[in-house]
This record gives sequence, structure tokens and C-alpha cells, in this order.
Amino acid sequence: MPNAKKIGVGIADAGIGYTASDWCTGQDRGRSPKQIVEDSFKLQESSLNLPGKPPHRGIGLVSVNDFISGFEGTLRLCTDNVSAEIVLLMSAIPTFETDRLLLVPVSLADVASYQKYFVDYEVIRHLAAQVPWPYPVDGVAEYFKNVLLPPQGTGRWSWGIRLKSSPHEVIGCVDLWRKGEPENRGFWLGRKFWGAGYMTESVTPVMDYAFDCLGFEKLVFTNALGNLRSRRVKEKTGARLIEVRPASFVDPQYTQHEIWELAKPDWIAVRRKS
Repeated sequence: MPNAKKIGVGIADAGIGYTASDWCTGQDRGRSPKQIVEDSFKLQESSLNLPGKPPHRGIGLVSVNDFISGFEGTLRLCTDNVSAEIVLLMSAIPTFETDRLLLVPVSLADVASYQKYFVDYEVIRHLAAQVPWPYPVDGVAEYFKNVLLPPQGTGRWSWGIRLKSSPHEVIGCVDLWRKGEPENRGFWLGRKFWGAGYMTESVTPVMDYAFDCLGFEKLVFTNALGNLRSRRVKEKTGARLIEVRPASFVDPQYTQHEIWELAKPDWIAVRRKS
């Protein structure tokens, strides 16, 4: 995937016009970069996630503030005596569509619905002990700002899971990251959506992306020993159990975790059978 593209190209993908002349005009009026983008986009919060509006690669379904600071992008002003342009240096993260789901890169606009389904002990108890419980009131917003969004598109890739039948609500999340400690992937799903196969459906395009586009040769996964739902996702997607080690979780009844490995050739074999 390209690491740089003109900002106008990305915005055109979302149906919003932005040109070099907008930047020059904004400079003449003494506006800040954020003000220029806000004025040029003419975005309203109410215009985001409109019914029937399709998701877009990288920039779709986000607010102006997310665009300015949320994707580990760098805005570079390239000027000469005649013209100016903004170049967005970032790795565009694709949106995935499955039979029943949309996987859309997370943004600050997702905080409320993320919190609605994530802040539930039955969800959080399966997670590593570093996750606090009781969960802080502003915990999801801080997690987005400090953990999820800064490396988005570089060393980490995070998608919100949405039902096609309710595309404006995040019901879960799939995270992928480069540096494994030891795992490279994490996920969660709101309790009311368990048992329908949504997570297996969600991780499938993410693993395709990891192997086909990001250059992973293997992925390592973990789950609490005894978390059978998470275990079944690994089994159904061809991962191989390699080890069980001591580990701490929010729920102190969990004292070990299973470590799984999925090599690229094994994933290719799974996909050929599907």
C-alpha cells in the first residue's frame, strides 16, 4: 500500500473537496491548519455516518479532529512561488466487508458505542490484568487517544466491528500489531452478539490483510486457558496450539494462557478450503 498520497485524493474518496488553493487562501486569512481543513471540508458531526453512506478507505467516517490528529499522519506543506499542496503521509487502512459485517478503522467518533459494549465485566474479565476493573469513566476515550490511534496504520491496525444492519454502532473490535508480546492480535465482542460466529467472520479479512499486504509470515495469538469462545476462533481459523504459560487476567480465576501460532502457509490452506 502507498505510504503517501495527496490529501485531495483521500478526501475525494469520501466525497469532500479540498484543494491546494484552499490552503493558500487559508494562509492569507491567517487561519490555522485545522481551521482551514474544517472550513474546506464543511463537515458537521451530524453528517458523519449517514444512512446509506458507504465506508471509505482510510479517511471515511471520521471527524475533522480525528483527521488532523488521529491517524499518525503527518501534514506536510509543500510550497513554491506558484502553488501549494498538502501531502498526507500515512498508511491508509482499508475497510472490510463480509457477508454480515463491516470492519471500519476506529476513530474518536466510535468512543460512545465502543464503551457501550466493552465496559462489561463479562467482556473485560477475559482480558489481561493490565486492563483496569472497575473500568474508568473516561477509560475508552483515553485508550483511543493514547493507545489505539497514535500508531494507527503504522505499527498497529484497529477496526471497529459493525453489523451491516446497524452500521453506525461498533459492537466489537479487532486489533493487529506488529510487535508481538507474544501475541499479534486481540479482539473483543459485545456480549449480546456472542454465539453467532461474528468474530470468526471478523478476523478472516484481517488475517488476509496481515499476510497479503503487511508482510506477516506468522501470527501469534493468546487467550486465557478456559476461554473456550476465544479458543474456538483460533481452532476454526487454522491456528496451532504451541504452549501454555502462566498469565494474569482481570478475572483472577484465569491463571494461564494458551499461545497459538498461525503460519502463512497454514492460513492459505484454510482459505483454499473455505
